[in-house]
Amino acid sequence: MEAFQIDESEVSWPRKHEVAKGRSSSKPTASRFVRDFVELDAPFGKVRSAFLDAGSTWLGPLASDAGAEGERLRMRIGVGDNGDTVLSKEVHLVVSQPRESKGELLVSLTWEANQGTWLFPRLDADMGLAPIGDGICQLWLDGTYKPPLGRTGQFLDQALLHRVAESTVRGFLIRVARSLEEIGNR
Repeated sequence: MEAFQIDESEVSWPRKHEVAKGRSSSKPTASRFVRDFVELDAPFGKVRSAFLDAGSTWLGPLASDAGAEGERLRMRIGVGDNGDTVLSKEVHLVVSQPRESKGELLVSLTWEANQGTWLFPRLDADMGLAPIGDGICQLWLDGTYKPPLGRTGQFLDQALLHRVAESTVRGFLIRVARSLEEIGNR
């Protein structure tokens, strides 16, 4: 069996200052994207009116401590099946005024954990509502978050926590869709 040998003349060793500069654990954590959509079995015209209400109509049943426009809301988000929450965390939710663009209605939203913000990422997202057929709408959410805990958090996010984020967004969309459908089908 031949021994493995390295020709040191072909190896480039970094100088001490290059090592210190090259790999830093303080490198910013990359943002992760999360995207999902659900369909609503309700006419766009009726759901549109509720959506334009800046969330007070359709978010009201989901949130607590809803105050005046622009105030933060508290709500529970979490992981579960079909929108039924199994594991949850209370978050502050900030929802912008709705705006229209190319036939869709849009709101920007941010949610952030009430406690343990170092462990739970903040989500910044756009949520939209669009007609997709006769009596059918689509509710969608596109968002970003930065996994907490640096490189360890990135690893955990890749291994498991991104699926938790996706499930949380799915549950939130299902709950909002149920609320909007109820209003739209009155």
